[in-house]
Amino acid sequence: MNKGFLRVSTLSQQLARMRKMQYAYHKKFFHGLYLFLVLVLACLLWDSPLSLALVPFLVITAGTQSCFYLHFVDFARLHARHLETRLNKALGKGTLVGSEIEDVYFYPIDAPKIGVFVGVLVGVLVGVFVGVLVGVSVGVSVGVLVGVFVGVLAVVS
Repeated sequence: MNKGFLRVSTLSQQLARMRKMQYAYHKKFFHGLYLFLVLVLACLLWDSPLSLALVPFLVITAGTQSCFYLHFVDFARLHARHLETRLNKALGKGTLVGSEIEDVYFYPIDAPKIGVFVGVLVGVLVGVFVGVLVGVSVGVSVGVLVGVFVGVLAVVS
Protein backbone atom coordinates (compact mmCIF):
# COMPACT_ATOMS: atom_id res chain seq x y z
CA MET A 1 0.00 0.00 0.00
CA ASN A 2 1.04 3.54 -0.61
CA LYS A 3 2.56 5.23 2.44
CA GLY A 4 0.88 8.54 1.56
CA PHE A 5 -2.53 6.85 1.38
CA LEU A 6 -2.03 5.26 4.80
CA ARG A 7 -0.99 8.59 6.27
CA VAL A 8 -4.03 10.40 4.85
CA SER A 9 -6.30 7.56 5.95
CA THR A 10 -4.93 7.62 9.49
CA LEU A 11 -5.21 11.42 9.74
CA SER A 12 -8.77 11.26 8.41
CA GLN A 13 -9.72 8.67 11.03
CA GLN A 14 -8.19 10.82 13.77
CA LEU A 15 -10.08 13.85 12.45
CA ALA A 16 -13.35 11.89 12.51
CA ARG A 17 -12.58 10.83 16.09
CA MET A 18 -11.91 14.44 17.17
CA ARG A 19 -15.14 15.64 15.57
CA LYS A 20 -17.08 12.88 17.35
CA MET A 21 -15.39 13.84 20.63
CA GLN A 22 -16.26 17.48 20.03
CA TYR A 23 -19.91 16.58 19.41
CA ALA A 24 -20.10 14.22 22.40
CA TYR A 25 -18.73 16.74 24.91
CA HIS A 26 -20.86 19.51 23.44
CA LYS A 27 -23.89 17.29 23.96
CA LYS A 28 -22.78 16.43 27.53
CA PHE A 29 -22.35 20.15 28.25
CA PHE A 30 -25.95 20.97 27.38
CA HIS A 31 -27.44 17.84 28.96
CA GLY A 32 -25.57 18.67 32.16
CA LEU A 33 -26.89 22.23 32.13
CA TYR A 34 -30.45 20.98 31.63
CA LEU A 35 -30.06 18.50 34.49
CA PHE A 36 -28.67 21.11 36.88
CA LEU A 37 -31.37 23.61 35.84
CA VAL A 38 -34.08 21.06 36.70
CA LEU A 39 -32.38 20.22 40.01
CA VAL A 40 -32.01 23.89 40.99
CA LEU A 41 -35.61 24.66 40.07
CA ALA A 42 -36.79 21.60 42.04
CA CYS A 43 -34.78 22.76 45.06
CA LEU A 44 -36.20 26.27 44.79
CA LEU A 45 -39.77 25.03 44.48
CA TRP A 46 -39.50 22.45 47.25
CA ASP A 47 -40.35 24.15 50.51
CA SER A 48 -37.44 23.01 52.64
CA PRO A 49 -34.44 24.84 54.08
CA LEU A 50 -32.21 21.87 53.18
CA SER A 51 -33.23 22.06 49.53
CA LEU A 52 -32.45 25.77 49.48
CA ALA A 53 -29.06 25.07 51.03
CA LEU A 54 -28.29 22.70 48.14
CA VAL A 55 -28.68 25.42 45.50
CA PRO A 56 -25.19 26.98 45.90
CA PHE A 57 -23.57 23.53 45.71
CA LEU A 58 -25.54 22.71 42.57
CA VAL A 59 -24.64 26.01 40.93
CA ILE A 60 -20.92 25.63 41.70
CA THR A 61 -20.96 22.01 40.55
CA ALA A 62 -22.78 22.97 37.33
CA GLY A 63 -20.19 25.65 36.59
CA THR A 64 -17.28 23.32 37.29
CA GLN A 65 -18.78 20.52 35.21
CA SER A 66 -19.53 22.90 32.34
CA CYS A 67 -15.94 24.15 32.32
CA PHE A 68 -14.69 20.57 32.28
CA TYR A 69 -16.84 19.67 29.26
CA LEU A 70 -16.03 22.88 27.37
CA HIS A 71 -12.32 22.28 27.95
CA PHE A 72 -12.62 19.02 26.01
CA VAL A 73 -14.71 20.68 23.30
CA ASP A 74 -11.93 23.23 22.80
CA PHE A 75 -9.27 20.52 22.90
CA ALA A 76 -11.07 18.51 20.20
CA ARG A 77 -11.56 21.64 18.10
CA LEU A 78 -7.89 22.60 18.39
CA HIS A 79 -6.67 19.12 17.54
CA ALA A 80 -9.14 18.85 14.63
CA ARG A 81 -7.72 22.11 13.26
CA HIS A 82 -4.21 20.69 13.49
CA LEU A 83 -5.29 17.50 11.69
CA GLU A 84 -7.08 19.50 8.98
CA THR A 85 -3.93 21.53 8.42
CA ARG A 86 -1.88 18.36 7.97
CA LEU A 87 -4.50 16.83 5.67
CA ASN A 88 -4.67 20.02 3.61
CA LYS A 89 -0.90 19.82 3.11
CA ALA A 90 -1.29 16.27 1.80
CA LEU A 91 -4.49 16.78 -0.23
CA GLY A 92 -4.16 20.36 -1.34
CA LYS A 93 -4.93 23.66 0.28
CA GLY A 94 -8.61 24.32 0.92
CA THR A 95 -9.76 20.69 0.85
CA LEU A 96 -10.90 20.71 4.48
CA VAL A 97 -12.28 24.02 5.74
CA GLY A 98 -14.24 23.01 8.86
CA SER A 99 -11.88 24.70 11.30
CA GLU A 100 -11.83 27.88 9.21
CA ILE A 101 -15.63 27.99 9.28
CA GLU A 102 -15.59 27.45 13.06
CA ASP A 103 -13.15 30.34 13.48
CA VAL A 104 -15.51 32.65 11.61
CA TYR A 105 -18.77 31.34 13.06
CA PHE A 106 -17.79 30.83 16.70
CA TYR A 107 -14.55 32.56 17.68
CA PRO A 108 -10.97 32.28 16.52
CA ILE A 109 -9.43 29.48 18.57
CA ASP A 110 -6.15 31.39 18.93
CA ALA A 111 -7.82 34.64 20.02
CA PRO A 112 -7.34 35.67 23.65
CA LYS A 113 -10.27 34.61 25.81
CA ILE A 114 -12.20 37.01 28.01
CA GLY A 115 -11.88 36.07 31.67
CA VAL A 116 -14.20 36.85 34.52
CA PHE A 117 -13.17 40.51 34.60
CA VAL A 118 -11.59 42.32 31.66
CA GLY A 119 -8.44 44.30 32.39
CA VAL A 120 -7.48 42.55 35.63
CA LEU A 121 -4.17 40.75 35.80
CA VAL A 122 -4.64 37.03 35.40
CA GLY A 123 -2.66 36.11 38.50
CA VAL A 124 -4.61 38.48 40.72
CA LEU A 125 -7.87 37.39 39.15
CA VAL A 126 -7.18 33.71 39.67
CA GLY A 127 -6.04 34.31 43.25
CA VAL A 128 -9.11 36.35 44.13
CA PHE A 129 -11.49 34.01 42.32
CA VAL A 130 -10.08 30.89 43.97
CA GLY A 131 -10.06 32.62 47.36
CA VAL A 132 -13.68 33.67 47.02
CA LEU A 133 -14.71 30.26 45.69
CA VAL A 134 -13.01 28.43 48.57
CA GLY A 135 -14.35 30.92 51.11
CA VAL A 136 -17.90 30.64 49.83
CA SER A 137 -17.68 26.85 49.61
CA VAL A 138 -16.37 26.53 53.17
CA GLY A 139 -18.90 29.06 54.45
CA VAL A 140 -21.82 27.34 52.78
CA SER A 141 -20.59 23.92 53.95
CA VAL A 142 -20.36 25.09 57.55
CA GLY A 143 -23.74 26.76 57.26
CA VAL A 144 -25.36 23.62 55.91
CA LEU A 145 -23.78 21.44 58.57
CA VAL A 146 -24.87 23.80 61.35
CA GLY A 147 -28.35 24.01 59.84
CA VAL A 148 -28.65 20.24 59.61
CA PHE A 149 -27.34 19.84 63.17
CA VAL A 150 -29.79 22.42 64.53
CA GLY A 151 -32.60 20.83 62.51
CA VAL A 152 -31.81 17.38 63.87
CA LEU A 153 -31.71 18.79 67.42
CA ALA A 154 -35.06 20.47 66.86
CA VAL A 155 -36.61 17.24 65.59
CA VAL A 156 -35.12 15.14 68.39
CA SER A 157 -36.22 17.49 71.19
